Amino acid sequence: MPTPGNTIPDPLADQYEEYIEFQCPMCQTPVTDEDKSCPGCGAIFVSSGDEAKDPGLASGELEVGYELDDDIDLTDLDEDALEAEIAAMEADLDDSPLQDDSDSDLYDLDLSYEEDLAEEEEVEQAFGTTVKVSADDHAALVNMSKPTLMERLFQRAGLGMFIAGGIGTVLVILWDPINGNPINLGVTQWRFLVLALAMFIVGFTIEMLHAYSLASSDDDLLQQGHIEG
Repeated sequence: MPTPGNTIPDPLADQYEEYIEFQCPMCQTPVTDEDKSCPGCGAIFVSSGDEAKDPGLASGELEVGYELDDDIDLTDLDEDALEAEIAAMEADLDDSPLQDDSDSDLYDLDLSYEEDLAEEEEVEQAFGTTVKVSADDHAALVNMSKPTLMERLFQRAGLGMFIAGGIGTVLVILWDPINGNPINLGVTQWRFLVLALAMFIVGFTIEMLHAYSLASSDDDLLQQGHIEG
């Protein structure tokens, strides 16, 4: 069993060659210290001084196809030309299809908004005004517009007289033709005809007065109800 004092030397040790592996700082491709360029990205490794005749990659710099000018004078920079160049680049970006904001949709929205305004103006011109009320105010207006018990009875009586008078007038005039006789109104028939016509006229008048009352009450509510919701 070998011990540290009597280790067996490797007979092939003299045949080994020193091999050091590095990585390209650009593409991380494995390279050796003997490579002059990167096999992956093609970067050229150059020496950075006179430290050695061939310092290799460990003390080398990466040449990427351009050199920085350390002697540039920034005081001679033309700001106007730079701003013009930046403006031209921004204009190119605005003209790019990727920067298209599709203003046509906004234009359509503007047209629809103008159409809504036009419809509101037409409503105001047709009805004179537009009333905006809250829920409570609307309930109050509904209660104010409800007819009283006497108004309901008056309306029902007028409607009944209008219908009964109309039917009675038609029956009195057509009673004889219905029985196969020519129209020959006697005294009794004339009395019924006058009564039916009177009921018809009174009922028609009551209905017209009720319609006028509803229209005038609606106008009063509109004039009193300019409540902005």
